[in-house]
Amino acid sequence: MKRSNAQLSQFGFLAAVKPALLDFFRGMPAFFSHRYLWWFLLAPVLFSVVIYTLVDLNAWGWQKANVLKATMEIVHPALVCIAGLLGFIGWVVYRRTTLIFIGFLCLFVFFRELGGQGTSIILYLGLIALITWAWANPHRVQLLRLSPWALSALATAFICYGFSQMLDRGVVKRLGWAFTWDTSWEPPYSSQLEESLETFGGLMLLFMTLILLAKAVSQSHSAGRSE
Repeated sequence: MKRSNAQLSQFGFLAAVKPALLDFFRGMPAFFSHRYLWWFLLAPVLFSVVIYTLVDLNAWGWQKANVLKATMEIVHPALVCIAGLLGFIGWVVYRRTTLIFIGFLCLFVFFRELGGQGTSIILYLGLIALITWAWANPHRVQLLRLSPWALSALATAFICYGFSQMLDRGVVKRLGWAFTWDTSWEPPYSSQLEESLETFGGLMLLFMTLILLAKAVSQSHSAGRSE
């Protein structure tokens, strides 16, 4: 079914949210089966192993969770901010709607990082708005939809954020209790790994933005040579 902004206006944005989210989640199995580049998951796994090893060796005093946390709380928002700025600048220069779409995505993540857990609702509402708009205007995010690398980087970013939240909310700890039958068990260095995975998610957002920016530059140069 062809969708457009006119259709979005006709039925109203709120009415479009439900079918947009249904299509989005129904499409997830097909995406991960056919389009997601699974070797992307090696990157956060290897990154976590490196961080775990460094923490275990107490490199730079990282066995104290607040030491690593202080570093990552600077690095993560910086990565997301740079990704967002590149998206907005890329849109101004190359007029690719996908880039401003990514700019707003990074903006919502950035505000969530600055505001903390209490502002998660802003991120969730922003994601719903972006998904709904992209559902109604698939041709406007073609640069992202046609790039398996960019899509895989975006998915990996949110996988990292998801696992980071599972560590932060104690989900991993409770799963461990179910397997060990020991309620005193805690995942080693969970606070450090949580912050590190969140930061790696930001790195994936930046990587995705650079991929899309490179594609926009390439398309612009190709169009210029053909004229």
